[in-house]
Amino acid sequence: MYITIDVGGTNSRITSFESLTNPEIGEIISFKNEDSYNSDMTKIIKAIEQIGGSGVDKIGICVPAVIDKKKEKIISCSNLMDWINKPIRNDLIQRFNCPVFLENDAVASALAEAYFGYGKRKDFILVIWGTGIGGTAVKFFKGNPLVEPFEPGHHILDFDGPECTCGQKGCIQLSCGGSGIQYTFKKTAENLNEKEWTLVLRDFAHCLMNIIMMRPTNLIILGGGIAINQFSRINKLKKILEEKLTVYPVPEIKISKLRENLGLFGSLALINLNIEKKHV
Repeated sequence: MYITIDVGGTNSRITSFESLTNPEIGEIISFKNEDSYNSDMTKIIKAIEQIGGSGVDKIGICVPAVIDKKKEKIISCSNLMDWINKPIRNDLIQRFNCPVFLENDAVASALAEAYFGYGKRKDFILVIWGTGIGGTAVKFFKGNPLVEPFEPGHHILDFDGPECTCGQKGCIQLSCGGSGIQYTFKKTAENLNEKEWTLVLRDFAHCLMNIIMMRPTNLIILGGGIAINQFSRINKLKKILEEKLTVYPVPEIKISKLRENLGLFGSLALINLNIEKKHV
């Protein structure tokens, strides 16, 4: 049994899969993060025990953070400050005595699209539009996906803007990421009126234009809580890009077919990738 964990900026979700080739998602357990590593990890361990018992073969976990080179812990994260430098991978290995793979959520989600979604055998860019804004570029080489994460949400929109939790001022996700929407409009994305959505879409289009200018692509796949719940606004987003973008063609834009389970499939794809590496 493969256990996959999607730690978001607000909530965490845990599930299981029996197969890597024809994955069918099992029972999902979710909870709201407390930004207390000990409390959150205790809940994750309890969920794994409930779902997998003693039959856990491998664990994949993705987090909205910058990961250290050894893939063992978080070194930077604006939404899970108490998780920074905690021994995430080792804690799970010690408890379940199995291989554990830790990765940035945008990287894992991009792998999910490459293995199971719209990105099969295609070069593309995945943008996670949720609590914050993350990104990963994917290119295929000899049939294998090569991933390169980046931080589009921390592009600077205004040097004199409000301070982001990353320490910079004027990050673009402060105006169109989930936390930024809450900060700016004092309400969640689903409660914005049309005038407010016009402002948010303008700034998110600005974010996508910055990405396209530096990483030209034919396909952008959108994931994350805001993207999957605003399907009807994607055409308006495309129109803004068509009006403003002149240097490169506007790429095809799709919302992930894996929708709210993108991170869970991403952690499964992470397990799959590491198994393939061992057989190379």
